[in-house]
Amino acid sequence: MEISVKGADISVQEKINGLRGQTFEDKKLLAHLDKAFDKLKLDPFSGHRIQKKRIPKVHIDKYGMDNLLIFNLPGAWRLIYFIERYGDNIIVVIVDFMSHAEYDRIFGYSRK
Repeated sequence: MEISVKGADISVQEKINGLRGQTFEDKKLLAHLDKAFDKLKLDPFSGHRIQKKRIPKVHIDKYGMDNLLIFNLPGAWRLIYFIERYGDNIIVVIVDFMSHAEYDRIFGYSRK
């Protein structure tokens, strides 16, 4: 079985690349993302499932997926992804990474 990690679209890769060569905090976040990608290559199900009722319709419409997971990163960052299977191959598709506050707002845990 082969497990790979990819961005859902070019904007995800651009957001990740935007962390390179920036502030100390950006570099630290990039290092945490790299570690998370390595862990997801070993165990794609190491994140936690997001309840289906919490998944924004825009994500379902845009990516045609029915599962969404969250991987908690240090510093109150959240990595959002879903899993696709093609035969024996698994692809971890990164949708976004965001602060905890942004995650709460997008996924309906905050009233703001």
